[in-house]
Amino acid sequence: MDCSSCAKTIEQHFQKMQNVQTVTVSFARGEMEIDHQLDARQVQSELNKIGFDGYVKGKKTSEAPVRSFEGIYLILSGILIGLGLLIQTSGVAYLPNVLYGIALILSGGRVFRSAYIMPSVPAHST
Repeated sequence: MDCSSCAKTIEQHFQKMQNVQTVTVSFARGEMEIDHQLDARQVQSELNKIGFDGYVKGKKTSEAPVRSFEGIYLILSGILIGLGLLIQTSGVAYLPNVLYGIALILSGGRVFRSAYIMPSVPAHST
């Protein structure tokens, strides 16, 4: 989760499901408590549908762990930014911006995806 709105998105998605009685998502802890009649794979599948990863505490799965490319994307983003800075001194106007843009897409892809998927959450007035 990237923000408290992400937690709200997860809650709203699971509250719409027929086999879910209650769901509470804590952004600060990065945890979801859910009272449901689903199996662990269904919960993970639903999380993946809306752009999030997760696992069920205490449940061992027989499946191989899914590889995450986040670390690789972060390293590639750093390399692209470094190359952009080096090339920027050569006077080529557009190439550094292209490299920065690719780095932004690689490192922020999950945030962009969750922002696209996230339904609009009405602002609360105090």
